[in-house]
Amino acid sequence: MGTKEKILQEALCQFNTLGVELVTTRHIAHALSISQGNLHYHYPSRNALIEALFNQFAQVSREGDEKDIDPLDHREVLISVRDAFDRMYAYRFLFKDNEVVWRRLPEMREKMIEIFNRLQDRIDRLIESYQKAGYISEQTTDAQLYNLAEQFVFTATTWLNASEYRSRPRRGMTEADHYARFAFRIWLPYLNQEQQQALQEVLDR
Repeated sequence: MGTKEKILQEALCQFNTLGVELVTTRHIAHALSISQGNLHYHYPSRNALIEALFNQFAQVSREGDEKDIDPLDHREVLISVRDAFDRMYAYRFLFKDNEVVWRRLPEMREKMIEIFNRLQDRIDRLIESYQKAGYISEQTTDAQLYNLAEQFVFTATTWLNASEYRSRPRRGMTEADHYARFAFRIWLPYLNQEQQQALQEVLDR
């Protein structure tokens, strides 16, 4: 691993652990036993580090979104969401310190909105697939399905902050896995009885 990659790796670790405002390029350089000038040769400022890490996150997010899954297989869908939550956890400072990041780099806000708009589209398509397959209960209204999509995306955008206050994953389960399952429990009341049972079995594993 070259110096440039090591700098990004250390910056990500420190931003995730301490937060953006408490970490300076001097701290990162000291941890790597390199001069601050050497660091600034690769990344002129803290903002440059944040932008580079965001671009990394955006790239892995796009790659994850492009993976094909069977939308009618509850297990595959859950794994896909858990993987997305894992990616968010790996770059959690972008979400937990979003106000700081957006203040320093205002263009990041629009780029983050684009990422969550893609998530919204995926959830809308998933609901459409469930409707066509007859997975949705006949009593469920269009308004309820709209609210379901909104609840799911809201959970996806806020779970990292919520985990700071209340995190009780089962033994052997990561926080990303715990909250991915939590997000999908929202779907249970909207499914028919057969699919409620099928999804519950997946969530309980």
